[in-house]
Amino acid sequence: MANQRTYFSVGIAGLPNPVRTMAPGNAYAVTVQQPRAAIACFDNSIVAALHEQRTAVVVIRSPTAELLQRLEQHGINTDDVLQKSRLLILQRTDDAGEKLLRHGARHFTDELDYYNAPQNCLLAVENAEDLFTLSDSHLASEQAKIYQQWYQSTGATALLFFSTAKIQGAQLAALRTLGDHFSGMAEFGQSSVHFSWRINHWKSPFASLSHREYAVSFDAQGTGLIAAGYQLEGLDARIKNAPDQDRVITTEAVVQGERGVPSQWRIVSDLDGMLEAAEGAVAATCLIDFVNGDKLHLLARAIHSLRQKHGPGLRIIVRERKLRLRYSDELLLLRLGANSVVYAEVNFSRFISLIDSLRDQIYSGTVPDHFEDAVHAAMPPPHMGYLNPQAFCGMVRDNLAQSARIGIESTLACLYLLPEISHVDALRLFKIKRQGDLFTADQRGIWIFLYACREPDADATLERLHAHPLAQTFEGQIRYFSSVSIQNAIDQLESNLYSTPIADFTAQIENPLALKKSTQKHPSELVIDEPTPVILGQVELKEKTHSTLDRRVTRALLPLINSNQSR
Repeated sequence: MANQRTYFSVGIAGLPNPVRTMAPGNAYAVTVQQPRAAIACFDNSIVAALHEQRTAVVVIRSPTAELLQRLEQHGINTDDVLQKSRLLILQRTDDAGEKLLRHGARHFTDELDYYNAPQNCLLAVENAEDLFTLSDSHLASEQAKIYQQWYQSTGATALLFFSTAKIQGAQLAALRTLGDHFSGMAEFGQSSVHFSWRINHWKSPFASLSHREYAVSFDAQGTGLIAAGYQLEGLDARIKNAPDQDRVITTEAVVQGERGVPSQWRIVSDLDGMLEAAEGAVAATCLIDFVNGDKLHLLARAIHSLRQKHGPGLRIIVRERKLRLRYSDELLLLRLGANSVVYAEVNFSRFISLIDSLRDQIYSGTVPDHFEDAVHAAMPPPHMGYLNPQAFCGMVRDNLAQSARIGIESTLACLYLLPEISHVDALRLFKIKRQGDLFTADQRGIWIFLYACREPDADATLERLHAHPLAQTFEGQIRYFSSVSIQNAIDQLESNLYSTPIADFTAQIENPLALKKSTQKHPSELVIDEPTPVILGQVELKEKTHSTLDRRVTRALLPLINSNQSR
């Protein structure tokens, strides 16, 4: 049997060891739907470590005094453990997310080293979503790898609490993809009168288990958590055993022209028919078409209404017909309650297979209460066209901040001019029509920021925006796709402006009035781009590396404050 002193335990008494204990050098993620239970688990995990004379490093966003007061209620002499360095409290600043984008994951582990986080400690992190750029799943994966290297090198056991209230639907999907980087992933949910400890997977010093669920409640004092002594069935029984599990309701346009439509499917003519047919549904499947971009607002409102009224068991699937959804609009539909968007190129037989694969899926996103607020948050920033370099840098940062909140990926491209092409001529060849798309110039060429443009779409989009083939104007290019790489590139561009000032070409560009602030659209005017084929270019892409900033300079910029010292 493993030595008791070599591992830490989650703060829930009575749970079986295989789903409570944690192996050193690994990370365990807990997603939180019930804040009260999560706070109790967070506190009791720290208390258990301190009672065993172990060390704990706590990273919090909430006030330090509140944490210390709760620990004292559990019998911890906080002055003693702080003085003996068995408890280290690091408080994140309000702009931790922004600093993560600017400085990267490595700086968080540098902070832990700077404050002498002890070897073999328990690292308990509140609001762990601040440590990951969940709007970029690839980047979030790289960040998880960096953190894991630190856990393994120090023997630390990381217990990371993610607040789902602060994570949007698309970002929740990115969080789930990080599961392979965590040795355990669990969720605090609600089951009848109990809380539930739902295990997706959990690797402990004793065993590895998956897909278990345990009833959990507060103890008599109301501060500790205790397992109720039995394992729950799994998924919510009301959804799992709902009589309409096999029921499918579809709009007529979803199946128009298709052969082999199952005879038991109920076909309705339009969205109004869908809302009426879904009355009383618990776990049915609703198939809705996207045919006409002019009706996107009605589609979005119908999805929001279905999800709000029928709960997480209803499966809502949108199928593209004829036109493709704009990327940002696709994310909006997922955020409003859709389980999935099926692209137009997917044939009907594969479409049916996808429906079957979603049979047991429960929608896990947090649906906004107010439809108009959700739509407004997803709308592009109200600027487009040419900006002088300084204004361009500031606007790109603002756009990145907005897109990070709703999980939108964007593209930044630096296009190097051919020697015989002037800046003004190149700038005049760009025809910008979408809100959020910006461009400027530096001494080397043209910078263009494409809001809500993913990597696979960048080639076709750049060619479409330029009056001539790019090769006739530019000799090469570098593109940046992750939020961090875009932020680093903008920082470098801005720093270069101090040593090599660049002219403002606004007055020299034809019809500069067309490049001023655009009119912000009303949410009811949601539109999509015209459908265009995606053509992959032949340009070799690479990102330039930037020298690491001096540690003495960046110390003041990093996001943690040692609360022990502030006391």
